[in-house]
Amino acid sequence: MSSSTEVPNAWPLRSISDSEVAVFLHVSEKEARKRRPILAKQLADPVWVAQTLDALPAASLAALGLVLEGGGQRAEAVLVRLVHERFGMSRVDFEAAMREAVQRLLVIPLRTSWGELRLAVVEPAAALIAPLLAGLDLLALSSADFAPAESTTRNPRIFVALCAAVPHHEIRLTSVGDIHRGSIKRLARQVGVDEVSVAALLETGLHVGVLLRQGEGVRLDLAMLAEAAKGRYPRYAPLGVLAAQLGDAVVASEAAARLLERSLTAQHTSLAGDTLGHLPGFVTGTANGVAACTWRPPGGTAAGHVTPSFEVFLPPESPLLDVAHVGACSEWERLDRAFVARITKPSIARAVAAGARAEQILAWLAAASRHPIPQNVEAAIRDWAGTMVSATIATGHVIVVEPGAAPRAAAALSRLAAREIAPGVFVVDGDERMREITGALGRAGIHHRGTSGDDGSADAALREATAANAPAAAVPAPLPAAMRLRARVAAWRRGEPFEGVRDDFLDIPRCSDGS
Repeated sequence: MSSSTEVPNAWPLRSISDSEVAVFLHVSEKEARKRRPILAKQLADPVWVAQTLDALPAASLAALGLVLEGGGQRAEAVLVRLVHERFGMSRVDFEAAMREAVQRLLVIPLRTSWGELRLAVVEPAAALIAPLLAGLDLLALSSADFAPAESTTRNPRIFVALCAAVPHHEIRLTSVGDIHRGSIKRLARQVGVDEVSVAALLETGLHVGVLLRQGEGVRLDLAMLAEAAKGRYPRYAPLGVLAAQLGDAVVASEAAARLLERSLTAQHTSLAGDTLGHLPGFVTGTANGVAACTWRPPGGTAAGHVTPSFEVFLPPESPLLDVAHVGACSEWERLDRAFVARITKPSIARAVAAGARAEQILAWLAAASRHPIPQNVEAAIRDWAGTMVSATIATGHVIVVEPGAAPRAAAALSRLAAREIAPGVFVVDGDERMREITGALGRAGIHHRGTSGDDGSADAALREATAANAPAAAVPAPLPAAMRLRARVAAWRRGEPFEGVRDDFLDIPRCSDGS
């Protein structure tokens, strides 16, 4: 997170009177007036804020983090309930913890016109505190006690395979935009996976932007599936936030779900509780009986085999990227412990229609196999791909550039989910504003000559999906100081010393029952 994180409901220092400052700091009003310039400078100083937070008791950090989680302000009654639920603190302990932060003017009590007591973080310190206390409730559990638990049908391998199978099966949508049950039944019967799992995994693909609604059906974005196979989700930023906050730590699934919810924007829909177990990169299981999760980069070794009879075998150790690529150019026959696919003329035709060429398809198969591709298979793929004639039907804003400038235009239009339908010919959803398109091109040194009279409005469902799944910027890992504060709170919650020092500001055994 940036050190300038916005805190919308923080209370500005200028709105706090000298008499109020005097009460909070336990000084005279004259002394408060004298200190105000110094306070303003301190609250805007990242070094001072970091040192002050490091000096606060862990209980104060925990409570302060909950105030920030609410946007910089929260009702006292809500905070009392949350600190008890998440950190086992009683009301008396909460008040003592908050007093430490109030005396440093990091947070102040407010009373509304209807008599409600609230606590608010003070600006400008709030923007500096927020990234340091983000994810404090992601208390690390013991990695040694973590036992991964993977479903036999709802796991990352099946997820990638089913998404890759979409171009080979007509996945229809109902009038309200849900996946048609008939499509689910046909796909489930083809691959040997139960219908409930197929439906759940395809819905997950739609949520994270690997699959897109287009007209009356669903289409695959192979580039996004390839990113997902590496544990990255450019079109669902909250997963990037969670992965960055997790690092290699094991945390309670409940806390991870809260962080996901806090990271949602209007562009994203909530994920079901068990969805993390479907997604590459995230590992779910238990730690001492507590549902937990962590993040691990997907691995694997190329161990597939392409037979002269056009079958492709992918054992469990095959990388997920190989599963995505093999599924894009062949049809799954069985998704069991070992995946079995068959290369057919129609499957190659669909891969070519999606933009692949014979050389690329052969490269995918070669990368997935530990043995050379049989000559008859290679010859057939070249023949089938060479005779493929495709037509593209698209609606929206059409951008035409010189073929040599196509890579530059593709990079400029990437955030608008542009599709290149021919060399130098791109289509952008008709709902995008023209000034956004021309602005993106202009920043890349490409200037438009004019526009057509057609409004180019694309299908409403595709517009919705494109807007909801716009690629997001990469999320940086938590600051080292933030990780240190989180470790302090975790050690305090477990009643253990941190760096040899025990934080005994509050008596954990006493407050754990809420008394």
